[in-house]
Amino acid sequence: MDRLVLEVLGGGRAAWRVHYDQTAGRVRRRRKLKIGDAATPLPTVHERWHIAVGEIARGGDPVGDQAAQRMVAAERGEMTFSKLLADFLAAKKQAGLRSIDEIRRVLERECKPSLGSRPVAEIHELELEAILERIAARGAPVQARATHVHLQSMFEWALGTARWRAGGLNYNPARLIKKAKPPPPRTRKLSNVELRDFWAALEERNGIEAGTAAAFQLTLLLARRSGEVLGLPWAELELDRPDRLWRLPPARSKGSREVIIPLSTAAATLLQRRRCEIDVHAQPFVFPGNGGAHLTGGVLRTALRRLFDRGRLASPRFTVHDIRRTVAHRCSEELDFPQEVIAAFLGHKANGVTDEHYTQASKLNRTRRMAEAWASHLMSIVGDKTSLGSNS
Repeated sequence: MDRLVLEVLGGGRAAWRVHYDQTAGRVRRRRKLKIGDAATPLPTVHERWHIAVGEIARGGDPVGDQAAQRMVAAERGEMTFSKLLADFLAAKKQAGLRSIDEIRRVLERECKPSLGSRPVAEIHELELEAILERIAARGAPVQARATHVHLQSMFEWALGTARWRAGGLNYNPARLIKKAKPPPPRTRKLSNVELRDFWAALEERNGIEAGTAAAFQLTLLLARRSGEVLGLPWAELELDRPDRLWRLPPARSKGSREVIIPLSTAAATLLQRRRCEIDVHAQPFVFPGNGGAHLTGGVLRTALRRLFDRGRLASPRFTVHDIRRTVAHRCSEELDFPQEVIAAFLGHKANGVTDEHYTQASKLNRTRRMAEAWASHLMSIVGDKTSLGSNS
């Protein structure tokens, strides 16, 4: 039997090997392919020898193929959910995706604890479906839907990446899961009593940090998105000019365009008060957090939950986003502003041809009138007797 060698190792141990030479360029290497041991039946040894010799005769390299397979297996073991999440977030950050922090927060919280060390090629749709069902069962259908969307996007990105396909990923397990029906649109709006109680709780602090309370108040006054407010640096504000402005750059606006936000007297007064409270040279952000960063949306959600849990605010509970809806509704129903002005004030993209043809100056004048009118209306509702109320 050509090339077959029995290596006697002592102690009752032996190894059947097929010896052959493998040439790469001018380099010749002796290969030793193990096909059995002392306990392997001879017919099995013969069958394996026949297969190995046939592969070698066709120019194959069984030992090299086995080594490659072991390397692939080892690499697949390292290509885990945690690694995929890190690669996906890094790619999306480089692409300038603004929702990257939210995606990281959702997937690290909901999926990483159970899937973090799992090889991606072994993750099954049933595992993902169980996670989504668990989220929905705790009364968070919106979170479950968001998790599903993020998982589907991440696996789809991986399928478009050669490295992850080579790692064994050959389908998108999240795509096979039936999409949950979107929840009905929220209609929650704050009443006069709720606005009054909320504002009073912010003025009294009730265990809320001064910066967090001020961020809530600025959100109430300007109806901006919480991410825009919390990430506000002093460099975007022009507080010392007569017509005080906030210039939101394209990198931070949802529509990737510069948004000029007129500041009502009350909003400007609040920001000037913040400027006196903190060291603007040491703190680049109006609402600084830890480590030189700014506050995050989680801080607002936690503070709002505490106010409800401690009985300072009465149920039904509301969210930060419900504040924007409240402002839009009241400016339409109570202050009689047209929808295009409200949309501009909220930072929505213009939909109509007429609105597209308004000049920037015209838009600014209209939104400034609305900002002042809403601030005065809000102060009259909450009964503010501080400097904000008296200057509105």
